[in-house]
Amino acid sequence: MEDVLDGGSPDTKYDVVDGNGASPGVPFPTVPPVLPRADSRVYWFESMDGSTVIPLNVDAERILMSGATGLYLPPVDVVTATMPGVPGSWLQETNILEREVFLPMKFASDTAQENFFTSLAEMAGLVTSNWFGQSLGSSGSFRLGVLSSKGERLLDVTYKGGMEGKSGGGDSGTRWEKFGLTLVATDPFFHARERTTFTYQVADGEVFLSSTDANPWPRALSASTVIGNGMQMLVRGDVPAWIDMDVSGPATLASVTFPGTDVVMTSAIPSGSQLSLVTDPRKRSARLNGAVAWSKIAFDSTFAPLMPGSNMVNVSLNSAGDGTSLTVGWTERFLSAY
Repeated sequence: MEDVLDGGSPDTKYDVVDGNGASPGVPFPTVPPVLPRADSRVYWFESMDGSTVIPLNVDAERILMSGATGLYLPPVDVVTATMPGVPGSWLQETNILEREVFLPMKFASDTAQENFFTSLAEMAGLVTSNWFGQSLGSSGSFRLGVLSSKGERLLDVTYKGGMEGKSGGGDSGTRWEKFGLTLVATDPFFHARERTTFTYQVADGEVFLSSTDANPWPRALSASTVIGNGMQMLVRGDVPAWIDMDVSGPATLASVTFPGTDVVMTSAIPSGSQLSLVTDPRKRSARLNGAVAWSKIAFDSTFAPLMPGSNMVNVSLNSAGDGTSLTVGWTERFLSAY
């Protein structure tokens, strides 16, 4: 016998709670069942390196109260233009703006004021971590984490206000305080914790001016080439993804192309060296072993992000020795926390 919410008839072997009638001999319930409304969402704060984690909604000491805003779509600025004598306007562009998040919080302790002060100090230390250091170009000073049935997503944020403090009344007591945190995300998109990567490698053992009897003179440079045309790269996020490209030498040529992007490494790099290219406009760079190396990248290279969903990518890698590899990677990004 099985209970179902809707369906069935007197001829079926079901106890129908609401539908076409009840099975013979089974009283029809007068009070409908209460279905559980489970919320899979879990929230926390963490430092940028993950060494400090402040969980929320896990006990009575750190509570995220109702009324949070800014966790779904980021704000936009719609730019339009008008023409004299023409009704309405036309759309020029839509700009996605920085995201502001408001979180109503309650910190408390059921045991001692000292524990309450300790929790406040931990939170204050996290939100002020960038106040006296270099923050130019950073994406945030700490992170808001959200775990739900959609998976784990992180948002890099910076404290804007809310912890100035209020005394007495309905805002605080000897072992508790309510405050509304206002945070700013200069990059308005949530992101995954781990990067998605694809690595292409030339097998070790290729002949390169070998001195063994198995490869007699005359010998020649016999570079190995890994080429993949129309290789699929799947972006699982719902925001375009800017790639990073890492080439480990010895390599004589490396290229990655897809619509809008044509990146070519035109100058060889020696064994044991690594060329790292970041295409994200916020932090675009090309470095060889940490030193600026734009001379290694073709001047007419173009950059564009991978689009959400399946992307067809062409990859080429030339090597004149062992240990050569090319890694294409990105961080999945999302429009919302869940």
